[in-house]
Amino acid sequence: MRSRTSFFNPGLAKSLLKRFWPLMLVYLAVLLLSLPLQISSLIGRSWYDERLNYEILCRASEGVVYSALAALFMAMAMFSHLYNRRDCGLINSLPLRRETTWLTACFTGLLPLLLCPVLTWLVSRLLFAGNENISAAALGTWLQCILLANLAFYGLAVFCAMLTGNILAVPALFLALNLAAYGLEGIVRGILDRVVYGYATGTMLLSWLSPLMYMLSNVKASDSLDSFYGDSSRVAFAELKGLPALTGYAMAGAALLMISLLLYRRRQMETAGDVLAVKPLRPIFRYCASLCAALLLPSIFMDAMGSRLAGLTLTLVLIALMLLGAAAGYYLAEMLLQKSFRVFRVRAWGILALWAVLACLTLAFEFDLFGYERRIPTAEEIAQVQIPSIGRSTDDPEAIALCRQLHQRILDNKDHNENQADKDSGRYLHLRYTLKDGRELQRLYRVDNSKAWVDSGQSELPLAQQISQLESSRRLANMAEVPITAQSILRCNADVAYLDPNLPEDVNVSYEQTWISAEQAWELYATCILPDMDDSSLGTVWVYQDDSYYSLSSNITLSYLLTDPERQDNTDVYREYFAITVTMDAQRTLAWLEEHKGITAVPCGEIYSPTDVEYY
Repeated sequence: MRSRTSFFNPGLAKSLLKRFWPLMLVYLAVLLLSLPLQISSLIGRSWYDERLNYEILCRASEGVVYSALAALFMAMAMFSHLYNRRDCGLINSLPLRRETTWLTACFTGLLPLLLCPVLTWLVSRLLFAGNENISAAALGTWLQCILLANLAFYGLAVFCAMLTGNILAVPALFLALNLAAYGLEGIVRGILDRVVYGYATGTMLLSWLSPLMYMLSNVKASDSLDSFYGDSSRVAFAELKGLPALTGYAMAGAALLMISLLLYRRRQMETAGDVLAVKPLRPIFRYCASLCAALLLPSIFMDAMGSRLAGLTLTLVLIALMLLGAAAGYYLAEMLLQKSFRVFRVRAWGILALWAVLACLTLAFEFDLFGYERRIPTAEEIAQVQIPSIGRSTDDPEAIALCRQLHQRILDNKDHNENQADKDSGRYLHLRYTLKDGRELQRLYRVDNSKAWVDSGQSELPLAQQISQLESSRRLANMAEVPITAQSILRCNADVAYLDPNLPEDVNVSYEQTWISAEQAWELYATCILPDMDDSSLGTVWVYQDDSYYSLSSNITLSYLLTDPERQDNTDVYREYFAITVTMDAQRTLAWLEEHKGITAVPCGEIYSPTDVEYY
């Protein structure tokens, strides 16, 4: 009789299903509660009727968390024999090849992770078959998202299960691999923010190495009521962002399953009970724990101390804490591996090497050996510069020159800002250069904004104010996302502040609102506001409120409600509010308000009391 190799054992699969069927039932119940039952509760509510597809896709993004938990518990259940010496010996006594045992356990755990979402999808299709507001495409996208997430997390969970012989270590490893890169990058950025003057964090570069965090941030539902989803014109457009990333993670999960099979074939079964079952990985585990603790302890210290330390003193304290953290992490990892507290006789020269590298890097950043802090791009390199406090970029040569001058003054005030701004008073100035080669250079500084420092003439704020008061800057500051035209204006209102004697002295300012029709609002904007922007200070964004602010700004604010003319079918949803404070030298605007609405302007200094503590 010809023999053959079996890669799946029905008896073992049946045994696993008998033991762990409640786990599968719980997962199915969670999916049924999260999709068909919750969506059913929204049907009939007028506001939700056109957004049901969006709500379905929101359940898909929420389902990522359920997928992670289900995959973790399923992997722990299917390979639970690896964490008990008796069970491990029993299953290895069976006349089964290791490949057969692994494949049977793996596919038995994967089956409910694929079957439960499919059953939930079928129930939803049957339940919502007659509802024209629910698209089959939205339900299909939900199913696709859940299946991809399940495969991705199951592959990672099985991989973690192969690395350890302790069942409690499986969720710890799973959580670490899902969060470590994101957390460590955040900690490093936090340390650099305190050590490197002007460090701007920017976007997270390594978050994709933390699957759960990346999915939670990028797998999102979005909707718009001016387009349509599916075949029915009554169904609002909705989409799920992040599916390509989910596909990539699912492929990585499948690859990890193959690696897990190789690890299982070579696994030493007597490692049941050990924290780390793969001996070559033990040194890596020690030094990873040491590195994490060396970075985490200084981060905790900075959060606890706040801004009491700065400069070289802070850097030296951080370096000392890094040494303590590196040693603590290393020996804690050694205790877990040895299952003993008697580990301090182990000579770990690697701790000193790791600490030396971290200390040298920290000192290099403190003394700016990489040139990060003193880097100011030349005028020839700069294509555009972002205007402080406005947030828009300009290629105006005058603005670029003033921004470079502002940057230099901030560097000249480094010692003062580091020692004073974080303690007494301060505000942030964000500088962003777009270079001609396409790169961006960003700096974020906390500067002293106390009245005494600004009045001394050494502050950066007057230069920032000068940049914001350029004609080109004022034009940019008063550009709405929706172009202001006769067709885009829905209405306008004038908010007038005045002193109310009936209120207490500390809150004696009230507001009176006057409505302006769309036709009058366009006339006011085209014939008064635009010309006044050219020959007055109208449209100025004040970086700080000095004496000129209180004398030039009036008590009148004009607020325009705009809509995109190309989206007039959706005016109730797509709107933008655009506000401008009228200044006392805007003669045309003031005359129009006086003539048509009977509004008389007064300097805001007569309404609001200037602060004596700091400039806002």
